[in-house]
Amino acid sequence: MPLVTTIPRSLQNGDVLTQFTDSTSTSSVMYSFFTQQTSLVIENSGEHDIFVTVGSYTNQVIKADKKWKVETSFISFSIRSDVNSQEFIATAVYKEVQDFSAVNAKFDAVDAKLESTTTQLAEKASGGVFRFTEGTPGSTDGLEAINTKLGYKGNAIASGIRGSHVQQGSKGNENVIGSSDKTTIGTTTPNVVDDSKTWNAHYAEVGGYDNINNALAGLLHAFHCYIDEQATHGAIYGGSFHEITDGDYAAIMGGTKNIIEYLNGGSYSFVGAGSTNKIFARMSAILGGMNNRVGSQAANKEYSGIYHSYLSTIDGNYATVLGGNECKATKDYSLARGKGAVANNVGENVFSTGKFKTAGDSGQSTMHLFRQTTDGIMAQLTLDDANTTITALGINTSLTVKALISAIRVDTAGDSASFEVVAHIYRGASGTPILNAFSVTPIYKSNAGYNVDVITTASGYQVRCQGVIGQTINWTGKLENVWSRNV
Repeated sequence: MPLVTTIPRSLQNGDVLTQFTDSTSTSSVMYSFFTQQTSLVIENSGEHDIFVTVGSYTNQVIKADKKWKVETSFISFSIRSDVNSQEFIATAVYKEVQDFSAVNAKFDAVDAKLESTTTQLAEKASGGVFRFTEGTPGSTDGLEAINTKLGYKGNAIASGIRGSHVQQGSKGNENVIGSSDKTTIGTTTPNVVDDSKTWNAHYAEVGGYDNINNALAGLLHAFHCYIDEQATHGAIYGGSFHEITDGDYAAIMGGTKNIIEYLNGGSYSFVGAGSTNKIFARMSAILGGMNNRVGSQAANKEYSGIYHSYLSTIDGNYATVLGGNECKATKDYSLARGKGAVANNVGENVFSTGKFKTAGDSGQSTMHLFRQTTDGIMAQLTLDDANTTITALGINTSLTVKALISAIRVDTAGDSASFEVVAHIYRGASGTPILNAFSVTPIYKSNAGYNVDVITTASGYQVRCQGVIGQTINWTGKLENVWSRNV
């Protein structure tokens, strides 16, 4: 039998008021006071009936969200319910002179204070402050992974989801988990859940306003944003109007109107601030800038990045645009920087500070060349270990070529060589490029059979090397290009 130990409060007329909050049990619990009380108010703030016994009243029923008051002398009362943990508020008044008209006046004052509590509880019950629902049982967490909802009462979590959380939001800008219609984002049409579909958006979280998060373990704290169910473990923090539409483990932070999408598994890509940037590649990044793109849908590009750039694109793997204004890195391992720089060869490092008419019509670049020879036949130096050749020369192009080439024999020690090549190549509006002039300067060669040259092809040019039959020779070159085009 609990003894009420709440510290009483003295009223102006000398009466003493004691008030406390507790929850019920299915077994009757009796509460006792140090002194005899003269009035009792019980407020039922639970969802089920509770039963009170005091004085001559036995099992007095108090409905959910209702209160009952009685004027009677008592030193204890008991309370129970058919369902455990029904919250109630008890208020007892002790009055030395049994003037119940005065007690009623005091109860009126108490009622005013209880009315505020009643309003808050009503708002709580209607979903305006805090709600929770039991989640659907999982493999290990059973019903313990509850869903929680804070803020606007229109925030929602679709049925069948467990362990998820929504907060904030507002009318017409609801935060929801499990919605089949993202077209409502950014409009006055409410965001709503789709309870007809089975969602896997467990342990997801949404804050801010006007967001939809359908991803397993997705985290979204921003404004007017969307994470698709195909983008599990994705995250959007800050900014507005972002989307992660496919690809696991992707993230966007800050900025506006950025998009990540990778159709073939995990994305692991990142956009940091900026505006209207798009990543369609995995293991890639865009930092700042505006109107940039890495990869294209279903192209399966990877490990590339654009940094503080504008209107720049990447279509290669392991490619980079750095501080670019309308730059393009179209091939693997390529780098474009400056203004209007276009890298169209594997491993090409292009720089430009402007254009005449179109991006790429003025520029300079360096490329890495290499090849291994084992015979005495002239062979083209290529751009990588996959024997990728130099890209065809564009029309209406004047090109200056310079190459530094080193060679070393590797099947036995001793032989080596070094060359410098300079050439000018022109290609008009059509036809084969013309080799107007070239020179090859042997800086050093230990074997007279080692040579290099430059030739043109149907649409481009080659820098070639010649070894000696029966010798294994590794050739490495640095190729520099400077061009001007009329396109």
